[in-house]
Amino acid sequence: MVILPVGFTAIEYPGYFWNIKAKALYSIKVSGVLKELKRYKPNGFNHMNEDFYVVSVNGKRKVLSLSYLENLVIEDSEIEVVSRV
Repeated sequence: MVILPVGFTAIEYPGYFWNIKAKALYSIKVSGVLKELKRYKPNGFNHMNEDFYVVSVNGKRKVLSLSYLENLVIEDSEIEVVSRV
């Protein structure tokens, strides 16, 4: 089992975690390292009204708005560790 630092909560998509204090989205890599994802700004080309993140779920892009992420409730979650033999 992997225990994340205080302030991280899982989002609805596996492998992605929101840091409440830093207001940043992270993905967890196979090695267990958390990597901060890039925050995109709204502009005339993306037709967004607020900052957002782009994640990949089963090969499909999902856009997560900053307001959605800021309204997440902090809850504990477990990450399954699969060992390779």
